[in-house]
Amino acid sequence: MRFCILLPAYNAEKDIAKAIKSVVEQTYEDFSLIVVNDGSTDNTKAIIEGFLDDKRIKLLSQSNTGIAGAYKTAFNYLDGDYIMFLDSDDALQKNALSEVKNVIDKSNADIVQFGISYFDENWQHIRDRLFEEREIFNNNDVLTDYFNSINDGHNRPNLSIRAYKKEIVCDFEFPDIVSLGVDEILNLYAMTRCEHIYYMHQSFYLCQERQQSVSRIKPSFEKIGGILLSQAEM
Repeated sequence: MRFCILLPAYNAEKDIAKAIKSVVEQTYEDFSLIVVNDGSTDNTKAIIEGFLDDKRIKLLSQSNTGIAGAYKTAFNYLDGDYIMFLDSDDALQKNALSEVKNVIDKSNADIVQFGISYFDENWQHIRDRLFEEREIFNNNDVLTDYFNSINDGHNRPNLSIRAYKKEIVCDFEFPDIVSLGVDEILNLYAMTRCEHIYYMHQSFYLCQERQQSVSRIKPSFEKIGGILLSQAEM
């Protein structure tokens, strides 16, 4: 079984090496890593090129289109059984793929969801968001549980905390959203096609909370516009 991990990068020279290393050093080795250099103007591309001796890594370079455009490009090269997403300033636990594979082997779930650990800009641990270990087996219950847990704040729409069976996301048509909103739309699309989801209690995704990240910046036309577009699509 093969994972395909998508990693968009824009001016990520500070963190991109850590993100890539966290994939390359996985204990489970059957994966591809698709890195999209989305028009970076710093040293991001050169840093990525330093990892290309590893044939599991593919670099795609393009003019800047935003994260949705980067994902759209990467979707033309999906080559795994399960698709995962990684932000350029985040990382995976070393055993993430092996533990997720163990769950897939025993459950064949359409989506496997796992916990997330938050860190500050110096990689000091802040908190964890964990989920109760359980399975849901039909689409109506998957959607009901998803909306209820999103509404009460117990769940997140992050693409990065789930592994998706390729068949339920590969034909997704990306809307014209530059950055914000794509997680919500793509994840909801996957949920509408999911008949079996498995929630793991362990945390495997390491998220760096930065003061200048797109989710924490002051309101702007781009930010509000992306949110409104995502709501319209949903």
